[in-house]
Amino acid sequence: VGHGQQSRQRADPPGDGEQRVDGGAQEEGAERAQPQAGGRSREELLELDEHYHEELMRLSGNAEMLRVLQNVNARIRFVRWVDMERRDRSQSQKVHREVLLALKARDAQRCKNLMSSHIDRRREDIAAALKEGFAQLLQLN
Repeated sequence: VGHGQQSRQRADPPGDGEQRVDGGAQEEGAERAQPQAGGRSREELLELDEHYHEELMRLSGNAEMLRVLQNVNARIRFVRWVDMERRDRSQSQKVHREVLLALKARDAQRCKNLMSSHIDRRREDIAAALKEGFAQLLQLN
C-alpha cells in the first residue's frame, strides 16, 4: 500500500445510543497500537502511529473530533511518511507511553499537558520537514 492510500477501514466510535467501554479494553487497544520500529516499514509505522492516535480519540467518545483527526491525518500523511525515516522515534514513543500511563491513572491534567506539548513539538517537526523538503526541491531545479 502506498503512502497516499489507506489500507484499513476506520470504525467510528460508539454513537449516542451505544454504551462506551470505559477504560481498560480501549486503553489496551491504544497501547497495542503504539508503533515500535522493530524492522517495520515506514508505511507500517505510519499506520500504527495513526491507529494509536485514533484509538486515543475514540476514548473521548467524540465522533466529530475523530473525523477531524482522520481528515488531518489524510492531509498530512505524505509529510508524516517522509518524516518517519528522518527522526528519532524514541521521544514520541516515550510520550505515547506516558499518555497511556496518565490515562490509566485518570490524571486528566497530565494527559492534557503531555498531549499539548507532543502536538506542539510535532507541529514544529513537521514544519521543519516541510522547509527541508522544499529546500531540496528548489535545489533540484
